[in-house]
Amino acid sequence: MQQAFDQCGLNVSAEQFLQFAQAAIASREKLKYLYAAFVSDVLRSLCDWGEVHGLDRDQLSFAQITDFTSGYADIDHKRLHQAIAHNRSRWYETQLVRTPSIICQPQDLFGHRVHWCNPNFITRSATHARVAHVLPGQLAPDIEGCIVLIENADPGFDWIFTHRIAGFITAYGGENSHMSIRAREFAIPAAIGVGDTRFKTLLAATSLLLDCAERRIQVLA
Repeated sequence: MQQAFDQCGLNVSAEQFLQFAQAAIASREKLKYLYAAFVSDVLRSLCDWGEVHGLDRDQLSFAQITDFTSGYADIDHKRLHQAIAHNRSRWYETQLVRTPSIICQPQDLFGHRVHWCNPNFITRSATHARVAHVLPGQLAPDIEGCIVLIENADPGFDWIFTHRIAGFITAYGGENSHMSIRAREFAIPAAIGVGDTRFKTLLAATSLLLDCAERRIQVLA
């Protein structure tokens, strides 16, 4: 590392860089935690407000920030309910549209090929177990001893590691994604980024074999 710094003409020592990196990573994670806590408090307050005005969490999830710009005291509740109904209708319409996993240009929205993805297999372990499908915002199901199927490999699914899962598979994500790092950390077999088409096929299974050493996912039942 020091040799690379010297070759680039950087007036910094490897020791200084490592100290900076350690402090920067710790500060970044602390900021993410504080920000997430603040957002959580805001959403909790919004849910409390919704209970008072006859709006549950599901309804509020279809509201937009602009629907609250006039302040709590002056909100037109009839207009808010209409906006929520309109947004819900638009959301259902978008579910009928199939888009590519990666959009590189506007034309990709009008026609695209469905590619067979090459997933990233984490660890060299093998496991076979029943399947548990986990959805965003869903109450924690019974996933003990299961191979968990989750669509995105993002930090929002960190809670699965509080259960003794057999392994997990995601539709999207790369080798350096958050869930890949977690899988390595806990030595849990995982297949990251199998693609939308293959993921939907696996959803129909009740039990799977996940063999990371052989880079194989097999439907058992």
